[in-house]
Amino acid sequence: MRPRRTRAVNRALVRTALAITLGWVAAAGMATARADLVDTYVVTNADAVCATLDSYPSVAGIEGVGRAIMDDGLTPQAAGEVVTRAIVGWCPEHLPELNAFIAKWTTAGSVVA
Repeated sequence: MRPRRTRAVNRALVRTALAITLGWVAAAGMATARADLVDTYVVTNADAVCATLDSYPSVAGIEGVGRAIMDDGLTPQAAGEVVTRAIVGWCPEHLPELNAFIAKWTTAGSVVA
């Protein structure tokens, strides 16, 4: 993968993670009636995302998980949403790695508590 493409993919993941994080609190209490691809992917694979991050607790681990999700056919934005939702919902101990990933690819820094 070329460095420019990697940077673009990582920025897309960060933008999605930021959007999800900012909207998470507002949407946390609201259940949706429809299940979409991201919902299904999160429910099916959150344990695998967390297990992978248990083995690779780093920014590189977040990037690798995002790439693996994209290899399954999801967009960079959807992959970022899956990673964020898996961490927030199933393994919040990996929030520091998510924050570091966000800080690496944005100038805004950490937004996840």
